[in-house]
Amino acid sequence: MHTSGDAALLAAWEAGRSQSPPARALSLLASTGVESATLANWPLGRRDSALLDLRAARFGPRITGLTHCPACGDRLELDFAVDDVRTACAGDGEEECIVETDEGCFRLALRPLRTADLLAVAAQPQEAALLARAVVRVDSDGEPHALATLPPAVVAAAASRLAALDPQADVRLALHCAACAHEWTAPFDVGAFLWEEVDAWARRLLVEVHLLASAYGWREPDILALSAARRRTYLELVMA
Repeated sequence: MHTSGDAALLAAWEAGRSQSPPARALSLLASTGVESATLANWPLGRRDSALLDLRAARFGPRITGLTHCPACGDRLELDFAVDDVRTACAGDGEEECIVETDEGCFRLALRPLRTADLLAVAAQPQEAALLARAVVRVDSDGEPHALATLPPAVVAAAASRLAALDPQADVRLALHCAACAHEWTAPFDVGAFLWEEVDAWARRLLVEVHLLASAYGWREPDILALSAARRRTYLELVMA
């Protein structure tokens, strides 16, 4: 994957403002030159790994942010490396899950979830709908079995196995509050985090474009074609 240029990333930001979070993630990655249709069928972990690559390339190898302790409300500063939240990604193949219950032995073939699945079930109760898309086939004691009539214990086991199938798609931060010693885990959604950074970057960039266009009469494409260092130097001259 090559790094997206400023114009391509700005176009992704413009499109993403009216999109759902899963669609935004695709728009951001599509700015690097990969087709959205291809990206939509990547396992979520592979997609998120690519988002981490994009984040590191555009904004650097460290991630900083703020959160609050759920126990005492104290502010907690986050500072970690992009590589600290990298883990294994699922492949494209299926994985077997066997669950034995008093009602029989159930064998399920699971595949990792994709962004296409998230988009497809956006208007439905997500947990059940996503599981239905991830389960390729089910049999009970060697005979085909309907997903809708699986015992709750089998459904729970399949959902747990599905989460474990693609660790990069479910990254959690282990956090500790220095003020009250409370410990907890919190999900880290790289797509949502990156979108907030891109949104702030795009708004700053448009201010730069406005100032340079007003000062020199340049067109937006010409300004975006400048390196960040050259734009910054011209802005210093304008503001002097």
